[in-house]
Amino acid sequence: MDKKNNDDLKTCIVLHKELDQLLEDYYHRVKYNLEQSKYELEEISNKIKKLFNASVEEKYFWQFCDSQTYQLQFETRLTEYIAYFRDSTIKEFVEYERTTINGSFKVYENSIFNESPIFILFSTSEDKLPSYLFCDGYIEVNINNKLLLEFHASQKRKIEFLDQCIASPNLYENTLPSQELVLELDSVGQKIIYLKETGILDLIIKNFPVKSQGQVVHNMLAHLIAPALNEKQTTIVRILNDIFTVGKAKNNPYNNKKNKELVDSSISKLIKKYGPDFILGKE
Repeated sequence: MDKKNNDDLKTCIVLHKELDQLLEDYYHRVKYNLEQSKYELEEISNKIKKLFNASVEEKYFWQFCDSQTYQLQFETRLTEYIAYFRDSTIKEFVEYERTTINGSFKVYENSIFNESPIFILFSTSEDKLPSYLFCDGYIEVNINNKLLLEFHASQKRKIEFLDQCIASPNLYENTLPSQELVLELDSVGQKIIYLKETGILDLIIKNFPVKSQGQVVHNMLAHLIAPALNEKQTTIVRILNDIFTVGKAKNNPYNNKKNKELVDSSISKLIKKYGPDFILGKE
């Protein structure tokens, strides 16, 4: 973004803050039955028009931004929403958006009036989410029908977009924060079984500079994985020997069914999240 665009974006932010201040002042006048002036409402209406025009050019999100800007900023706002409300879902965000958009104004079909009302939210918070969630109040403002029709067309496009989000729930699935996969592998034997079953050990062996076998391979593997597992190399070598020994080694960690069950459970979590192709050792 060049300097001009940066300056224009700052203009949108300034306009938005000025509008919020005007709305807050007017809101308190109404709330406490103080004298109101027609000039205040005209100033609010003009500020809304200026902010709308500027936001179309700079793709700045606010309550009545155009539908293209809304779609461009949707994923960013969804990400911040889910990061703030950790147990929330995409569907909840979409439904809240739909409710607020529909409640922002009502268009009277074939209106004979020159002006119709919108219900505009305002916030005095410096740290507000890029959504309609945090507001200090709202007021009803009459705006001219030309701008109202633009808002109405934008409202319809936004609702259609939200309907698509509901119809395609996987559209923004990567936006959701990743749930940490807890792989409950306690013993070094379980961890080595895990490396073997996921194909990691085979991948390492295939990339060895020499085609070695038996004890030499086990020693080389131990040198590589012992630091990662925070275990002694001698311990790793012994377990590898037990696992790869022809016949049934007494201390083979595979002999304990619990070890294999825990590893299978961990691998199932990975497959569920990333698909079967994620596991190197699974066809």
